[in-house]
Amino acid sequence: MPDPGWAARPPEANDLLLKLGTGVATMLANNAAWTAVGASHHASAAASMINTAVTSASWIGTGSAGSAASATMLNASLHGLAGWVDVKPAVVAAAVSAYETANAAMRPEPECTANRTECAADYNINPWVLGALTPRIGSLEFEYYGVMWPNNSMVGASYGGILAGLAESLAIPPPPATECAALSRACRPAQPAPVRRDRAPKTWGASSARSCSPCSRCWARFRRRFRLPRS
Repeated sequence: MPDPGWAARPPEANDLLLKLGTGVATMLANNAAWTAVGASHHASAAASMINTAVTSASWIGTGSAGSAASATMLNASLHGLAGWVDVKPAVVAAAVSAYETANAAMRPEPECTANRTECAADYNINPWVLGALTPRIGSLEFEYYGVMWPNNSMVGASYGGILAGLAESLAIPPPPATECAALSRACRPAQPAPVRRDRAPKTWGASSARSCSPCSRCWARFRRRFRLPRS
């Protein structure tokens, strides 16, 4: 949001507010940083594309096709991110140009202060010279309130509006990364097999106990079958 105080501040204060900051130094550093990041993303994407092409040429099969598709989508995402970064230096350069234009258009603080000093002195002397300085006082007042004040207010407000618009451009989020479905499944942790709870597991002891309880007749059959001696 632009600063609403440009019109309320005196012209010398607006000039100092603009010129006593960091100026274009931080903007130029930010521009260089964005340029370096963009070059890094482009170099990474180019190297990944070369690696994908070389690997696909010597690796044939279903796994090769799936890996190539995943790498292609990741390379596209990296190029998209690099394109998003590429527009940032132009935005910062526009901010630098706006600052330089506003700095040159501002009526300087020493000039505004000199006007106020001379005007105050003329007010003090004017009664002693029988109002001879009245025209000069009127000229100084008009120059200050009719020229300097509206000029610096307008320049500051225009500069603030430009910065607000550029800040919105810088705040645009990066494009979402493209995720390959095969890669997503490969990276997804394995899920345990579901356990069936519709019936209790069968145990041999329980069934045998229900089907055949120990008795002398069963033992006799077992002994005759395996020809065991009588105890």
